[in-house]
Amino acid sequence: MNKKYFLNNIIFVKYLNIWRVFRYFLLAMCFLINNSFAVNARNINVYSDPNLASAIIKIAREFSQKNNATITINLDSSADFLKNLEDESSFDVFISANSSVIDTLKQRGLIDIYNIFYVTSDKLVLVCKKDTMLPINMMQESISLIDSLKIIDDYRLNLIINHENTSEGFYGKKILSSIEFKHLKVFEKMPEDRSSLLHDIEDNPDSYGLIFASKLAKNNSLRIIASDQERSYQAMAIAGNNMELAREFLKFLKTENTKKIFSDNGFINN
Repeated sequence: MNKKYFLNNIIFVKYLNIWRVFRYFLLAMCFLINNSFAVNARNINVYSDPNLASAIIKIAREFSQKNNATITINLDSSADFLKNLEDESSFDVFISANSSVIDTLKQRGLIDIYNIFYVTSDKLVLVCKKDTMLPINMMQESISLIDSLKIIDDYRLNLIINHENTSEGFYGKKILSSIEFKHLKVFEKMPEDRSSLLHDIEDNPDSYGLIFASKLAKNNSLRIIASDQERSYQAMAIAGNNMELAREFLKFLKTENTKKIFSDNGFINN
């Protein structure tokens, strides 16, 4: 029975591959016959902070429908974006909260400085599971993030943070480097680990985590203990051949409907 199922899958794959070849042939023929339409095609590549995924996909879909444009979205980390630029990958719009990467882009003269603006904001927050027993001196309503981390250190507890290539990992490590810890055990996710930081915290009830507050918009299992200052996402056009459409997309990011999409996904609009 298993062998028959396996064979059927192979046959299916073979037919699928034949169809793919035929489909590409048809596409090629359409391109040759209708090359005038291909010349007018409007395409841009958007490189977005992965934390914006839920919002930026909806925004891109709306922009695409209203402007007859094709948008390719890359949701790798901001640090990966720099590496891809060095590999001569083509991108037209960059959106990130990582100030270090943005400064590097400015220094290299790779962005249109007249088309860069703040899109939305987020906050890095210290969280744990709702049923976690907090140390009594951490139960203050207005406790600061720094004081909370010091208490976690005193109690020899665990802290999970994202890898520093991500915006939340970048700011998380920046905050931790400003404090001298004695006992705190920090577990930093590896760049190749694509699992959710939310799930890591949920699966480790004795651990705490530093995470962007927007990720809690649809999560009911974690609670916020303390918050950091707001961190702003900036959007900018990358110098290249698609500057006109890139600027149109940036303008679209300023609309009221776009702001609502960000707000609905847990982001802060000022």
